[in-house]
Amino acid sequence: MVKPKPRLNPYLRHLVCQRVREEHWSVSAAARAAGVSRQTAHTWLRRFTREGPAGLADRSSRPHRMPRLTRIDLAVQICVERTTRKVGPHELALLLGMARSTIYAVLRRAELSRPGALTVKRAVLRYEWPAPGDMVHLDIKRLGRIPEDAGWRNIGRRLANALKRHAGYEYCHVAVDDHSRLPIVAMHSDQKSTSAIRSLEAVWGRYLRAGVRIRRILTDNGSCYRSLDFAAACLRLGIEHWRTRPYTPRTNGKAERFIKTLQEKWAYVRLYRSSAERTSTLARFLDEYSQRRSPTLDGHTPLCRFFGVNDLSGNHI
Repeated sequence: MVKPKPRLNPYLRHLVCQRVREEHWSVSAAARAAGVSRQTAHTWLRRFTREGPAGLADRSSRPHRMPRLTRIDLAVQICVERTTRKVGPHELALLLGMARSTIYAVLRRAELSRPGALTVKRAVLRYEWPAPGDMVHLDIKRLGRIPEDAGWRNIGRRLANALKRHAGYEYCHVAVDDHSRLPIVAMHSDQKSTSAIRSLEAVWGRYLRAGVRIRRILTDNGSCYRSLDFAAACLRLGIEHWRTRPYTPRTNGKAERFIKTLQEKWAYVRLYRSSAERTSTLARFLDEYSQRRSPTLDGHTPLCRFFGVNDLSGNHI
């Protein structure tokens, strides 16, 4: 391992040696001018005398010999017990009769000291459907209603609880196109199947007016999406309904990621005095989001991807 921030770089080391060998400076004066100790200057002088300019290059500080290093068979045993039992140095010390510091040093060198090293990480599966409408991700985000001038973010939780204001919730029904990442958000007072169907029909109509037909939708296993009425609506609109595996939100990751952006850039970006004021700014946020260039889209905007053009066409759905 090379020292990350050495006091002298190779040029300054050569300058110290040049001042002592050629300009006949004293070692103490050359070391003082370089800002290092006399012993450090002697170290570089010895290396320069023995190896020439090549001896002034950076080199690893790892020792050549480590006579007190833990034997390889004991190190292997420590690693095996760590991976099979999944316990820390304290329990391994009692099990193997060794010092905790020795066990931790072995685990650190083997990169097994942290619990995350014991879990098998799955490769991230990234995909993208080839055309708009091939897959639309649907999800619902619940937001607390804001009473008139009395939201807890405005007056604090303690005062809001003292006033006993129970405003309830409103629900964002989110639709994100897989190919273009173009979002559509509808606000409803509940997350029942009737609201989910109305949201789906609104998305279907806006896509159809843009000349895009929705072929598939992907939802979680919420009760509104598992209802018979929602299944009948999908059948009537000719949409194939896919559902994610239970307890696996990453399957619907595009909608989940947009909901996070929705919270950070719109719902919680500033203090709103009422729910109506917050809802009134939603259209502007969606318009700005649809026209911003995204690195995940190779620098294009969601509108560009949706309409299949390289610049904004001015069309809005």
